[in-house]
Amino acid sequence: MINILEYKDIQKFLHDYWELKRKQNPAFTIRAWAIQMGMPHHTPLYEMIKGKRKVYTSFVPLFINSFKLNDLSANHLKLLVDIQRAKNELEKNLHMMKLNQGHLLQDFKILVHTDHTKAFETELAAYLEALQAKYANPKKDSTESLIRISY
Repeated sequence: MINILEYKDIQKFLHDYWELKRKQNPAFTIRAWAIQMGMPHHTPLYEMIKGKRKVYTSFVPLFINSFKLNDLSANHLKLLVDIQRAKNELEKNLHMMKLNQGHLLQDFKILVHTDHTKAFETELAAYLEALQAKYANPKKDSTESLIRISY
């Protein structure tokens, strides 16, 4: 079986999963998989596998159920979708950092407005840099919680 925790690209994971399923059962079609997941049509699934369409956030629960993922793997899948759907590099980097930090930042939530200011970007970049430094050499007995930022 394919381990989603080894992937950093949702489209690559979907493609590899599909290829594995097809090798295991040549009669297993995208249409059958879409029906099995409860999708009304198979076309969006086909386009997500081929990288022609981003994964819809509304399809995430369908994938989690289809892959029978545990909580850690489900969170990883959600982060992969968030990375793919990021509206800008800053947001993408935040999600990548969550992924790369072994999900230490999974509870960290931030609202990124499309019309945010340069000051917001500067402050957020400094904060992310501080977080990276904090988790690069974490203290063994540290139970500090993360600061939440809201604008």
